Amino acid sequence: PWPEHPDFESLTQALKKVREVALHLNEKKREAEDLTKMYEVHAALGGKYEKFFAPHRRLIREGVFPEMRTGKTYHIYLFTDILVYGKALKKIKAASHGKRAEYRGTLVLNDTVVMESIPELEKDRTNKNYAVCFGVKCGDTELVLQAGGSREREEWQAEIKKLKDDLVKAKKSRDTSAEPATPEQKSAETVLLERKRINSTKLDHSPPSTPAPPPSGSTPISIPPNPTRFSATVFSPPPIPPGTPPTGVHTGPL
Repeated sequence: PWPEHPDFESLTQALKKVREVALHLNEKKREAEDLTKMYEVHAALGGKYEKFFAPHRRLIREGVFPEMRTGKTYHIYLFTDILVYGKALKKIKAASHGKRAEYRGTLVLNDTVVMESIPELEKDRTNKNYAVCFGVKCGDTELVLQAGGSREREEWQAEIKKLKDDLVKAKKSRDTSAEPATPEQKSAETVLLERKRINSTKLDHSPPSTPAPPPSGSTPISIPPNPTRFSATVFSPPPIPPGTPPTGVHTGPL
Protein backbone atom coordinates (compact mmCIF):
# COMPACT_ATOMS: atom_id res chain seq x y z
CA PRO A 1 0.00 0.00 0.00
CA TRP A 2 1.00 3.60 -0.62
CA PRO A 3 -0.58 5.81 2.08
CA GLU A 4 0.86 8.93 0.48
CA HIS A 5 -1.01 8.28 -2.78
CA PRO A 6 -3.85 10.83 -3.26
CA ASP A 7 -6.37 8.03 -3.96
CA PHE A 8 -5.27 5.82 -1.06
CA GLU A 9 -8.16 6.77 1.26
CA SER A 10 -10.88 6.46 -1.38
CA LEU A 11 -9.50 3.14 -2.65
CA THR A 12 -9.32 1.80 0.92
CA GLN A 13 -12.98 2.70 1.49
CA ALA A 14 -13.94 1.13 -1.84
CA LEU A 15 -12.13 -2.09 -0.92
CA LYS A 16 -13.94 -2.16 2.41
CA LYS A 17 -17.31 -1.82 0.66
CA VAL A 18 -16.46 -4.59 -1.81
CA ARG A 19 -15.57 -6.93 1.06
CA GLU A 20 -18.84 -6.11 2.83
CA VAL A 21 -20.82 -6.87 -0.31
CA ALA A 22 -18.91 -10.14 -0.81
CA LEU A 23 -19.64 -11.21 2.77
CA HIS A 24 -23.31 -10.36 2.32
CA LEU A 25 -23.53 -12.36 -0.91
CA ASN A 26 -21.78 -15.34 0.67
CA GLU A 27 -24.20 -15.25 3.59
CA LYS A 28 -27.20 -15.16 1.26
CA LYS A 29 -25.74 -18.00 -0.77
CA ARG A 30 -25.28 -20.07 2.40
CA GLU A 31 -28.88 -19.36 3.44
CA ALA A 32 -30.11 -20.50 0.01
CA GLU A 33 -28.06 -23.69 0.26
CA ASP A 34 -29.41 -24.38 3.75
CA LEU A 35 -32.96 -23.91 2.51
CA THR A 36 -32.31 -26.29 -0.38
CA LYS A 37 -30.99 -28.92 2.05
CA MET A 38 -34.11 -28.53 4.17
CA TYR A 39 -36.28 -29.22 1.15
CA GLU A 40 -34.17 -32.27 0.33
CA VAL A 41 -34.63 -33.67 3.85
CA HIS A 42 -38.39 -33.19 3.64
CA ALA A 43 -38.42 -34.83 0.24
CA ALA A 44 -36.42 -37.80 1.53
CA LEU A 45 -38.58 -38.49 4.60
CA GLY A 46 -41.93 -40.21 4.45
CA GLY A 47 -44.57 -40.42 7.16
CA LYS A 48 -46.26 -37.78 9.29
CA TYR A 49 -44.14 -35.17 11.01
CA GLU A 50 -43.95 -31.45 11.63
CA LYS A 51 -41.94 -29.42 9.16
CA PHE A 52 -38.41 -28.57 10.24
CA PHE A 53 -38.24 -25.14 8.64
CA ALA A 54 -37.11 -22.45 11.08
CA PRO A 55 -35.07 -19.24 10.61
CA HIS A 56 -32.37 -20.33 13.06
CA ARG A 57 -32.12 -23.97 11.94
CA ARG A 58 -29.47 -25.40 9.63
CA LEU A 59 -28.56 -28.90 8.57
CA ILE A 60 -25.12 -29.68 9.99
CA ARG A 61 -24.56 -33.23 8.81
CA GLU A 62 -26.36 -36.42 7.85
CA GLY A 63 -25.53 -40.09 7.71
CA VAL A 64 -26.84 -43.64 7.50
CA PHE A 65 -26.17 -45.95 10.46
CA PRO A 66 -27.23 -49.43 11.61
CA GLU A 67 -28.91 -49.37 15.02
CA MET A 68 -27.16 -51.96 17.20
CA ARG A 69 -30.12 -52.94 19.36
CA THR A 70 -32.80 -53.29 16.71
CA GLY A 71 -30.68 -54.18 13.70
CA LYS A 72 -32.54 -51.56 11.67
CA THR A 73 -30.83 -48.95 9.52
CA TYR A 74 -31.55 -45.30 10.17
CA HIS A 75 -31.07 -42.08 8.26
CA ILE A 76 -29.83 -39.48 10.75
CA TYR A 77 -30.15 -35.72 10.15
CA LEU A 78 -28.35 -33.45 12.61
CA PHE A 79 -29.59 -29.85 12.74
CA THR A 80 -28.43 -26.95 14.89
CA ASP A 81 -30.99 -27.74 17.60
CA ILE A 82 -32.57 -31.12 16.80
CA LEU A 83 -31.66 -34.60 15.57
CA VAL A 84 -34.16 -36.25 13.22
CA TYR A 85 -34.08 -39.96 12.42
CA GLY A 86 -36.02 -42.20 10.12
CA LYS A 87 -36.01 -45.89 9.28
CA ALA A 88 -34.36 -46.59 5.94
CA LEU A 89 -36.68 -47.98 3.29
CA LYS A 90 -35.76 -50.89 1.07
CA LYS A 91 -34.62 -49.91 -2.39
CA ILE A 92 -37.73 -51.17 -4.17
CA LYS A 93 -40.10 -49.44 -1.73
CA ALA A 94 -37.99 -46.30 -1.72
CA ALA A 95 -38.08 -46.18 -5.51
CA SER A 96 -41.84 -46.57 -5.60
CA HIS A 97 -42.50 -43.96 -2.92
CA GLY A 98 -39.73 -41.56 -3.90
CA LYS A 99 -38.53 -41.57 -0.28
CA ARG A 100 -35.37 -42.82 1.39
CA ALA A 101 -36.65 -43.22 4.95
CA GLU A 102 -39.77 -43.32 7.09
CA TYR A 103 -39.84 -40.73 9.84
CA ARG A 104 -39.43 -42.19 13.34
CA GLY A 105 -38.68 -39.33 15.69
CA THR A 106 -36.97 -36.09 16.69
CA LEU A 107 -34.53 -35.54 19.55
CA VAL A 108 -34.21 -32.05 21.00
CA LEU A 109 -30.50 -31.40 21.49
CA ASN A 110 -31.05 -29.36 24.67
CA ASP A 111 -32.40 -32.54 26.27
CA THR A 112 -30.11 -35.01 24.48
CA VAL A 113 -27.14 -36.72 26.11
CA VAL A 114 -24.25 -38.34 24.24
CA MET A 115 -23.78 -41.73 25.88
CA GLU A 116 -20.15 -42.13 26.91
CA SER A 117 -20.58 -45.85 27.46
CA ILE A 118 -22.97 -48.45 26.09
CA PRO A 119 -23.81 -51.21 28.60
CA GLU A 120 -24.24 -53.94 26.00
CA LEU A 121 -20.81 -53.28 24.53
CA GLU A 122 -19.06 -52.57 27.83
CA LYS A 123 -19.45 -56.23 28.72
CA ASP A 124 -17.40 -57.30 25.72
CA ARG A 125 -14.81 -54.71 24.70
CA THR A 126 -13.35 -57.20 22.25
CA ASN A 127 -16.44 -56.72 20.12
CA LYS A 128 -15.26 -55.20 16.85
CA ASN A 129 -18.19 -52.75 16.91
CA TYR A 130 -17.25 -51.27 20.30
CA ALA A 131 -14.79 -48.72 18.89
CA VAL A 132 -17.15 -47.45 16.21
CA CYS A 133 -20.46 -47.15 18.09
CA PHE A 134 -21.92 -44.08 19.73
CA GLY A 135 -25.18 -43.56 21.54
CA VAL A 136 -27.60 -40.67 22.05
CA LYS A 137 -30.36 -40.49 24.62
CA CYS A 138 -33.30 -38.09 24.93
CA GLY A 139 -35.93 -38.96 27.51
CA ASP A 140 -36.96 -42.57 26.97
CA THR A 141 -35.44 -42.73 23.48
CA GLU A 142 -32.00 -44.26 23.03
CA LEU A 143 -30.17 -44.85 19.79
CA VAL A 144 -26.95 -46.88 19.59
CA LEU A 145 -25.51 -46.23 16.16
CA GLN A 146 -22.67 -47.99 14.40
CA ALA A 147 -20.43 -45.56 12.54
CA GLY A 148 -18.21 -46.47 9.61
CA GLY A 149 -15.09 -45.98 11.70
CA SER A 150 -13.72 -44.47 14.89
CA ARG A 151 -13.10 -41.11 13.20
CA GLU A 152 -16.72 -40.79 12.05
CA ARG A 153 -17.90 -41.77 15.50
CA GLU A 154 -15.74 -39.10 17.16
CA GLU A 155 -16.86 -36.44 14.70
CA TRP A 156 -20.53 -37.08 15.39
CA GLN A 157 -20.03 -37.15 19.14
CA ALA A 158 -18.02 -33.91 19.09
CA GLU A 159 -20.51 -32.16 16.79
CA ILE A 160 -23.52 -33.04 18.96
CA LYS A 161 -21.73 -31.86 22.11
CA LYS A 162 -20.65 -28.62 20.46
CA LEU A 163 -24.14 -27.83 19.21
CA LYS A 164 -25.57 -28.51 22.65
CA ASP A 165 -22.97 -26.23 24.28
CA ASP A 166 -23.80 -23.49 21.76
CA LEU A 167 -27.49 -23.75 22.67
CA VAL A 168 -26.70 -23.49 26.39
CA LYS A 169 -24.50 -20.41 25.81
CA ALA A 170 -27.17 -18.77 23.67
CA LYS A 171 -29.78 -19.35 26.38
CA LYS A 172 -27.50 -17.89 29.07
CA SER A 173 -26.89 -14.85 26.88
CA ARG A 174 -30.65 -14.31 26.47
CA ASP A 175 -31.24 -14.75 30.19
CA THR A 176 -28.47 -12.29 31.04
CA SER A 177 -29.87 -9.63 28.73
CA ALA A 178 -33.30 -10.11 30.33
CA GLU A 179 -32.06 -9.88 33.95
CA PRO A 180 -33.52 -7.12 36.15
CA ALA A 181 -31.46 -4.01 36.84
CA THR A 182 -28.72 -4.26 39.46
CA PRO A 183 -28.93 -2.13 42.66
CA GLU A 184 -26.43 0.32 41.15
CA GLN A 185 -28.53 0.63 37.99
CA LYS A 186 -31.69 1.06 40.04
CA SER A 187 -30.00 3.76 42.11
CA ALA A 188 -29.00 5.72 38.99
CA GLU A 189 -32.51 5.41 37.56
CA THR A 190 -34.01 6.56 40.87
CA VAL A 191 -31.79 9.66 40.91
CA LEU A 192 -32.83 10.60 37.37
CA LEU A 193 -36.53 10.11 38.12
CA GLU A 194 -36.20 12.18 41.31
CA ARG A 195 -34.54 15.01 39.40
CA LYS A 196 -37.32 15.00 36.82
CA ARG A 197 -39.95 15.07 39.59
CA ILE A 198 -38.27 18.02 41.35
CA ASN A 199 -37.98 20.01 38.11
CA SER A 200 -41.63 19.34 37.31
CA THR A 201 -42.66 20.42 40.83
CA LYS A 202 -40.71 23.67 40.51
CA LEU A 203 -42.51 24.51 37.28
CA ASP A 204 -45.93 23.72 38.73
CA HIS A 205 -45.36 25.83 41.87
CA SER A 206 -43.61 28.83 40.35
CA PRO A 207 -45.14 32.14 41.70
CA PRO A 208 -47.48 33.95 39.30
CA SER A 209 -46.36 37.26 37.88
CA THR A 210 -47.63 40.42 39.70
CA PRO A 211 -50.14 42.37 37.57
CA ALA A 212 -49.57 46.07 36.91
CA PRO A 213 -51.57 48.47 39.16
CA PRO A 214 -54.84 49.79 37.65
CA PRO A 215 -55.05 53.39 36.39
CA SER A 216 -56.08 55.98 38.93
CA GLY A 217 -59.80 56.55 39.17
CA SER A 218 -60.72 53.11 37.84
CA THR A 219 -62.65 50.54 39.80
CA PRO A 220 -61.15 47.07 39.54
CA ILE A 221 -63.51 44.14 39.15
CA SER A 222 -62.09 40.89 40.39
CA ILE A 223 -62.84 37.65 38.54
CA PRO A 224 -62.22 34.37 40.38
CA PRO A 225 -59.25 32.47 38.98
CA ASN A 226 -60.03 29.65 36.61
CA PRO A 227 -58.57 26.10 37.04
CA THR A 228 -55.52 27.06 35.02
CA ARG A 229 -54.49 29.49 37.80
CA PHE A 230 -54.69 32.57 35.50
CA SER A 231 -56.35 35.77 36.88
CA ALA A 232 -57.65 38.78 35.05
CA THR A 233 -58.60 42.31 36.15
CA VAL A 234 -61.31 44.21 34.27
CA PHE A 235 -61.31 48.02 34.63
CA SER A 236 -64.54 50.12 34.47
CA PRO A 237 -64.37 53.75 33.22
CA PRO A 238 -64.70 56.60 35.75
CA PRO A 239 -68.27 57.96 36.29
CA ILE A 240 -69.45 60.79 33.98
CA PRO A 241 -70.66 63.97 35.79
CA PRO A 242 -74.33 64.88 35.21
CA GLY A 243 -74.97 67.26 32.32
CA THR A 244 -71.85 66.32 30.44
CA PRO A 245 -72.74 65.75 26.78
CA PRO A 246 -71.74 62.47 25.26
CA THR A 247 -68.49 62.51 23.40
CA GLY A 248 -68.93 63.04 19.65
CA VAL A 249 -72.50 64.51 19.91
CA HIS A 250 -72.99 68.09 18.44
CA THR A 251 -75.06 70.32 20.77
CA GLY A 252 -74.77 73.81 19.00
CA PRO A 253 -76.96 75.24 16.29
CA LEU A 254 -76.88 73.57 12.97
